[in-house]
Amino acid sequence: MRDVRAVLFDLDGTLVKSIELHYQAWASALMELGIALSYERYTLLEGTRGIDLASMFLSAQSEKKSSPEQLLHRKEELMGSPNFLAYDGVENLLLKLRASGIKTAIVTAALERRVKTSVSTNILNLFDVVVTAEKCSASKPDPAPYLKACELLGIQPSQSMVVENAPLGVASAKAAGCKCVALTTTVARSALGQADVVVDHISMVEDYVL
Repeated sequence: MRDVRAVLFDLDGTLVKSIELHYQAWASALMELGIALSYERYTLLEGTRGIDLASMFLSAQSEKKSSPEQLLHRKEELMGSPNFLAYDGVENLLLKLRASGIKTAIVTAALERRVKTSVSTNILNLFDVVVTAEKCSASKPDPAPYLKACELLGIQPSQSMVVENAPLGVASAKAAGCKCVALTTTVARSALGQADVVVDHISMVEDYVL
């Protein structure tokens, strides 16, 4: 698996410790509408664009108390603009990839403004490309986000390695024709079975790339 010209990283739960805060904001916004959201359900849907998540969460409502746009706005309002911590080993891995001439990208369903508040400038500057929700017509598990990253980097999907933490993200990567390493940061190994390999820490990614 080491014939890799680029490594494509998911953001939430892969680069930064943000999943719990996203979940809490969604759960609180939904609770105001009388809708319960379990952490297990959220993590299995993680990687979906916010507006699409809002539509899913509201689809079971018999009486529409909110639109997807209103729900997403409320979730973002409740979340605010926290500065997420990067997982240990992220910056070191990115520096090693850059030193080896391997290109890197962030591929996320988050909006561009959220990425800018989620990732420190030092780390963000180590990426060649950032693909956000605004740059794709479809979100994970559709292959479009990872295909877009490969296009912008000028490589074939088969020349890339995706690093993901969510089942929908893994499905997106494999549908695009990319190799994939999955991290057990948010879900059990059994939910990441489509990945080529599953590891427990992002520092272990270099074993399959460098």
